[in-house]
Amino acid sequence: MKLDTSGTREELTTSLSRVWGTFVEGLEYRFDLFALELKSEKQRATRIMLAMELAVMALFMAFLSLNAFLIITFWENRIAVVGSLLAFYTAVGLLLLWRIFASINNAPPPFRATIGELRKDYESWRVER
Repeated sequence: MKLDTSGTREELTTSLSRVWGTFVEGLEYRFDLFALELKSEKQRATRIMLAMELAVMALFMAFLSLNAFLIITFWENRIAVVGSLLAFYTAVGLLLLWRIFASINNAPPPFRATIGELRKDYESWRVER
């Protein structure tokens, strides 16, 4: 008696091919999601850095111009003017730093969607076994 296993082999090969295709498709989806999130994080970081650079430059120019103007205008009370300017710029600088750090701390964690998908994959694989 001879067993015909050619049909079973073809079915097994087809099934394995489908499983492999599904696996590769899942990896491709995860990679695309990771690349999209990486691009988003890069853009966010660039915007924050550009805003910080522009804010520092503008504040520095305003600091120089306003200080020179006020000291020249109120030359008789220059010590009071310099003290007032110091207090004002310190408050503005601290406020800006607070806003920058709040923006950084309130941002969603990077790659949150990718990590979530990987966790779902892990859970589904763990349950199936």
